[in-house]
Amino acid sequence: HVPSPYFPPLPRLRQHQTGRGMGGTSSSPDVESTEDAPIHEVRLAATEIIRIAGMRGYHTSVIVDDREYFFDSVGILEAQPLWSHTVSEAKNADGSKTEVTVIGRSHLSGRAMVQALRPHFEKGSYDVFYKNCNTFSDAALYCLTKQRIVGKYNRIERFVTATNPVSISLLNRLFKALMEQSSGTACQGDVYSTNPQAADFSVDELIASMEGDDNEDSEESEAASESEEDSDDEVNGCALGRSFSLSAAQASESRQ
Repeated sequence: HVPSPYFPPLPRLRQHQTGRGMGGTSSSPDVESTEDAPIHEVRLAATEIIRIAGMRGYHTSVIVDDREYFFDSVGILEAQPLWSHTVSEAKNADGSKTEVTVIGRSHLSGRAMVQALRPHFEKGSYDVFYKNCNTFSDAALYCLTKQRIVGKYNRIERFVTATNPVSISLLNRLFKALMEQSSGTACQGDVYSTNPQAADFSVDELIASMEGDDNEDSEESEAASESEEDSDDEVNGCALGRSFSLSAAQASESRQ
């Protein structure tokens, strides 16, 4: 496992710990009622960090209101907007800047999103190809707005994982050559190896499970609504029946 080289953790960052059951701390999320209008602005920040074989690699993060959320080797981190992009921008020789795109609005706050995704993005599960910052951004955007990340931001990862092991072997040779060229010394061993904690992870499966939860909630809501309508029909039917019986009785008394 190769820790991410982009975001050295600083004391001022707030790391979202696992729950008490995992020996960490927990806090109450800022969860809003889904009946209210979505009030939290969601943006995607993206910075180009590398170019390989004509493809561009990006670091992305999600900004909710005035806080940035991103994923690294120490887990999900929270910081001031664009903090995680400052190092990447400084390394860009061509002077390319971070792109910030407004995605939409959400019922969920940033911390509510973190609580939902925390079990799937734990400390030590980061992998530069299989489970990285873009993987988290993809899941976070769907959790918040039901939208997916734009394909250009994770194109390298998709190519590498789809063509493994050939692509991994090729990348290791390429990285070793670059390191040996810059350092002047031989590089022993592989530069990259897949993190076992991320090897079986699939963001598509995670999002599919979130879609399933949404469908179940929708079905339960529809069932509850139909139950209420049936109950109203029964009450109205009983009331009409009593009214008809009363009218019939009154008419019979009048004839007598």
